[in-house]
Amino acid sequence: MKFKFHFLIVNLFFTLLTIDAQITKVPVSGFNKDLIVNGTGAASSSVTSAFDASSFAFVAQDFPGVSTCYLPNSGIVNSALTAGLSFQLNSYSSNNAFHVTAATGSGVFTLNTPQPMNDLYVLWSSGQGSCVTDVTVTFSDLTTQVFSGITVADWFGSVASFTNIGSVNLTSGTVEPCASYGTNFFESIFSLLATIASKIII
Repeated sequence: MKFKFHFLIVNLFFTLLTIDAQITKVPVSGFNKDLIVNGTGAASSSVTSAFDASSFAFVAQDFPGVSTCYLPNSGIVNSALTAGLSFQLNSYSSNNAFHVTAATGSGVFTLNTPQPMNDLYVLWSSGQGSCVTDVTVTFSDLTTQVFSGITVADWFGSVASFTNIGSVNLTSGTVEPCASYGTNFFESIFSLLATIASKIII
């Protein structure tokens, strides 16, 4: 698959609703940053970048100092909005996020196993306020379907798919206390046109 984003977002995994209406996790390639602090040692040495411009990153369950707000060691994120939907995050010890800024402009994800689908679920969040992005899905015949002007909520926004992820300050190493308003992941669904849903996404 070629799934192209513009502007500041983070994407951790895709779950795809395939053509037979079964929700299936489909691995993708294109992760470019490690944004999840895990294990022991300095928080800043556990990641390749902060998630936002204030030097904060997500935090895993096994990092010292976490309480009840963290990303589980299993890497499985169950949706609070869609029954039966879950996302499998990439390893916390390697690139696990697709991170794009206004400076880098855009990026491309590729489906490890090209296939058709009806709907595409995306788990994402934005730092330093919400952002707007365009998403382009490319098929094997090089035709595309474009989703324009998609708003990605700030990671302290509401109506989240997965709440109270937890965060850590990379400068001080301090794990932030749990808050009812964040940090959060959000899910979006991109429904492909019925006339092209049988096409192979690459």
